[in-house]
Amino acid sequence: MSSDVAIGEDEIVVVKGAKTVDIDADALVAAITAALAAGDYGEHEFEVGVGEPVELDADGLYESVHREAADAAYDAETGEIVPETVGVDFDRAEAKRLWDAADHGDSVRIPITRTEPELTAKDIEAMLFADELGRVTTSLAGSSAGRIGNVKLACAAIDGLELKPGESFSYNEAVGKRTTERGYQYAAAYSGGEVVQEIGGGICQVSSGVYYAALLANLQITTRTCHYFGVGYIPPGLDATVSWGGPEFKFKNDRDWPIRIKASVNEEDNTVTILILGTDVDGSYVEMTYATWLVYNNEEYPEVATGYKAATYRNVYAADGTLISNNLEAYSEYHYHEEDIKYPEPSPDPSAEPGQPTEGESPPPTENPTETPQEPEAPVEPPAEPAP
Repeated sequence: MSSDVAIGEDEIVVVKGAKTVDIDADALVAAITAALAAGDYGEHEFEVGVGEPVELDADGLYESVHREAADAAYDAETGEIVPETVGVDFDRAEAKRLWDAADHGDSVRIPITRTEPELTAKDIEAMLFADELGRVTTSLAGSSAGRIGNVKLACAAIDGLELKPGESFSYNEAVGKRTTERGYQYAAAYSGGEVVQEIGGGICQVSSGVYYAALLANLQITTRTCHYFGVGYIPPGLDATVSWGGPEFKFKNDRDWPIRIKASVNEEDNTVTILILGTDVDGSYVEMTYATWLVYNNEEYPEVATGYKAATYRNVYAADGTLISNNLEAYSEYHYHEEDIKYPEPSPDPSAEPGQPTEGESPPPTENPTETPQEPEAPVEPPAEPAP
């Protein structure tokens, strides 16, 4: 007769069996026949011969019952939550003592110890998308109704989009082709170094917000191009221009947890907000800094600034504010609009006598020759203007 085993919350119950059981088959048949002949169909007891009790295989029982406690976890490869494991243990020596003290047929109750894990599947589920990894809000001030409508459509296309670890985001794929059939309108955009009216103009404000937020979320940027002209809605070097067919903006979720993009337009304060949610397990965070300097590339007027460049830096900090890393993120170059370039005043009329004022004018002051300016140390802010 084997031993039955049942595992409860606080104990293992094992019925102590015997190695052999002897049954007198002839006597059993005779007893059943007599009961049937007498019309007795009730229950009857029949004694059997019981041999030696079985030995408790404490090691085998331990191997089948014992479990180490394990926290629930997020599996980055499958994108699924691995459930927690409750630890189970018992004292094998105590189990043997209780077994030896029991009689055949007794239920031997062996106490067990349970160890609860620190993190359950519910805990892990609550951690998903619980933290703000990057938030960027930019102003739509000065934007036309068509431009704001385009921004709203672009936001709606990416709002709620989730990326598992290792997955990549393509702005053009996520937003799709900008057409009038999909509701996009004409608005100002940069194209070929000019400001033009284009279907979908303004959606670069959304791609720029996503780029900046992805940097703050410490994600891997794989493809990004700056605008030809500077934009006024975001700091220098933190914009990302896009167009159907290229240029493109892409990044990869190289974190160990999934992320979710939230994008919306607030009509009350006329702003657009990009938010990247995820799981910040260590409390680390990113701050972006930048430096700018003027660019001089006009051969006829080498002293005239025609644009500016920007260098952006990704600074990663531990939860306590300790700087972990400081790396150059990107170089960006922006051109001034032709009407914003400050060329020198025209030379005086060569027919006038040297040193004599032209009629109706005062003599100009005498100045030393101007040297070609060097790159300034102080940052140069881009011109404030409504930008595509």
